[in-house]
Amino acid sequence: MTLASITAGDVAREGRATTLYGGHRMAVAKPTVIHLIVATLLLCLAACGSRLTQENFEKVREGMSQQEVREILGQPADASGASFLGLSSGEAVWKDEKTTITVHFLNDRVVSKQMSQNDKRENTQKDEKRS
Repeated sequence: MTLASITAGDVAREGRATTLYGGHRMAVAKPTVIHLIVATLLLCLAACGSRLTQENFEKVREGMSQQEVREILGQPADASGASFLGLSSGEAVWKDEKTTITVHFLNDRVVSKQMSQNDKRENTQKDEKRS
């Protein structure tokens, strides 16, 4: 049986829907519970891909530019800065449900960073500041 010769009776027997594509009928499988479960799992995995991890926090090093930090952590949730007499300073903050990372910059270079875990049982902080 060719795609062009599929009839309504064929569709009923096969349990498939048909769609016209370029003037031809094409068989399209109906979504099943398994399809829906797989799609849901894929969406959850994509959503769980936060960049705010211990590994990425450790990749941020003193002296890195703001652009290099953004390549690791993504766009910050909040950023501020100021300039005075040729010196510029700033702070950028990245947040998700569990983690906050704050990075301080001086003349576009990392001078300190902080990571806070917002855990229900405890609140821990890790600091790395310039000596």
